[in-house]
Amino acid sequence: MVAAERRQAPSREAAVARPQQSRPGETSPAAQGKLRERAARGSEGADASAVPVARGSAGEGGAEPDAAPTADATARPRIHFDDVQHDFGPMQQEQESTHRFVFRNVGRAPLEIEKVRSDCGCTAVLLSKQRLAPGEEGTLDVTFHSGRFRDRVTKHVYVDSNDPLERRVTLTVTADVKVEVDVIPRGIYLGRMVVGDRVERSVDLVPVGVKRFRIVDVRTDDPLLRASKPEPIAGQPGAYRIRVTYGPAQTPGRVAPKITIRTDLEHTGIITVVAYGQVDPQETAGRAPGSPG
Repeated sequence: MVAAERRQAPSREAAVARPQQSRPGETSPAAQGKLRERAARGSEGADASAVPVARGSAGEGGAEPDAAPTADATARPRIHFDDVQHDFGPMQQEQESTHRFVFRNVGRAPLEIEKVRSDCGCTAVLLSKQRLAPGEEGTLDVTFHSGRFRDRVTKHVYVDSNDPLERRVTLTVTADVKVEVDVIPRGIYLGRMVVGDRVERSVDLVPVGVKRFRIVDVRTDDPLLRASKPEPIAGQPGAYRIRVTYGPAQTPGRVAPKITIRTDLEHTGIITVVAYGQVDPQETAGRAPGSPG
């Protein structure tokens, strides 16, 4: 009996050392400890992965090769003008002045100038190039013709491009146009006429920036438009009146003959006045020649 008990003792000790069986769906204490250790190591690894790490090239420690480079989705053209405003300062009538605007493509994609236009026929533009590579420079020449403007004048030039952040840039030019002589009216309206009509009008030239001036010559570009010699205007020192006759009207349609007046003025040596009207093919009952119609 003693021998039997001694033989059975090791089996009882083994039974004590044997881990306790867990029930289905439960985790043993030892397994739970391992899970806690893994979780701790995983949290430390997560913190380390928050710092960007460059991958090695193929063949270095088994690291994966870098991904092939792709086009930058944010690369785009950007237009930048050194200045968008210019003041020509004092100008005389019928004078021209030019300013050069400088611009650059400060983006990372080609810049395309799609359209350039001005808000007035008195302003001409000249673009150096239509397509600019990143970092490239271009110019835009803006020429303003003062014509018969007077006092403060403001004009705009619009530059459209493929810049997604600024599709249109507005350039502004200004000038202070001085007047030597007032032309009244600036254009001579002949009215509506019919074939055979004759119309009489007049135009006055009054000094403004000068005390007196002299008219050297008066010409027209149409034999149907005749201009008289300048006559002094009573009560207006230094002013002149030119009488104008058009007719007899011959061809139906619009007419726009011109009068060119030459003076001895320093800045307004040539003054151009347009006479305009409409010639109808037949008489309208009760209508006076040259009436508005």
